[in-house]
Amino acid sequence: MAADLADAALTRLARPRRLVLGKALVIPDLLLLALVFVLPMLLLVGYSFLRINLYTKALILEPNLDSYAAVGNPVYLTSVVRSVGVSVLVATVCLIVGLPYAYAMTQVSKRNQMLLLVGVVIPYYTSGVVRTYAWLSLLGPHGPVSGGLAHLHVVATGTDLRYTMFAVVLGMTYSYLPLMILPLYVTLERLDRTLLDAAGDLGLNRVKTFYRVVIPSAAPGIVAGLILIGIPALGEYTIPAILGGNKILLMGNVIVNEFQATGNYPMGSALATVLMAATIAILVVSALVTSLMRKARAR
Repeated sequence: MAADLADAALTRLARPRRLVLGKALVIPDLLLLALVFVLPMLLLVGYSFLRINLYTKALILEPNLDSYAAVGNPVYLTSVVRSVGVSVLVATVCLIVGLPYAYAMTQVSKRNQMLLLVGVVIPYYTSGVVRTYAWLSLLGPHGPVSGGLAHLHVVATGTDLRYTMFAVVLGMTYSYLPLMILPLYVTLERLDRTLLDAAGDLGLNRVKTFYRVVIPSAAPGIVAGLILIGIPALGEYTIPAILGGNKILLMGNVIVNEFQATGNYPMGSALATVLMAATIAILVVSALVTSLMRKARAR
C-alpha cells in the first residue's frame, strides 16, 4: 500500500516536468514557423501599404491604400475573376472524373486496387515542370489530343491547342487530379458495404445507389479534395506560364509580373495579400461546412 502511494506521488511530481518538457520541445517548431512563414507574411502585408517610385524603384515610406484600391482596376480584377473561375472549373472537373475512379478502386480486388493506386501516384515521381512541358507536344497541331478531338469533329484538323485556356485547364486538371482521388479513396474505403446491399434490397439500381448512398458518404472526401485543389489552383503560376504562355494571365502570373517585370512591390504584395485573404476565407467556410455536416450526422 505504501509503495503504491509512493508511486502515485512520484507520478504526480513527474507530470509537471513532462508538461514543461513537452512545451519546450514545441519552441523550435514555433520559431521555425515564425521565421519562414509568419515573418515573410508580415513583410508582404507591410510592403502592400507602401508606395514605390517606378523610375528609381525606391520604396516611399508613406502608408496608404493605393495598391488595394488599384486591385479594382479592370486589368487586375479580370485576373482575379479568371483565377477564381479556373479554380472552380478545375476542382469540378477533378471531382467529376475522380469520384467514379475512386469508387471503382474500392470495388475491385486488392491486386487491381494497388494497380489503380500506383497509376494515380506514379506521375508524382516525375517533375511537375517536365510533365507540364510534355503537354506542349501532346497539344500541338499534330499531337494526339488535337488529332483525337479532330476525329470527333470537335476541332478542325491541325488545330493548335497550345497557349489556350483549354490547355491551362487540362494541364491543371491532370496535375491536381490525384489530390481529389486519394481523399475520396480513403473515405470510400471506409464505406459500410451493408448500405449498398440495403439499397439494392430496396430496389435501387447501381446508378441510383451511387447518387443516393455513395456520394453522400463521400462528402468528407469531396470537401477535402475541393480544398486541396481549389486553394493551390487559385494561385497557380507554373502551369499557366508554360501552357498558357503570356496569353492566359491568372492571378499567380500577375503577381510574379508585378514583382519581377515591373518591380512594383507594393502592388504585387497587395495582390498576394488579397489572395492570402481569399485562401483564409475558403478555409474558414470549409471548416464551417464540415462542422455542420458532422452535426447533421450526429443527429
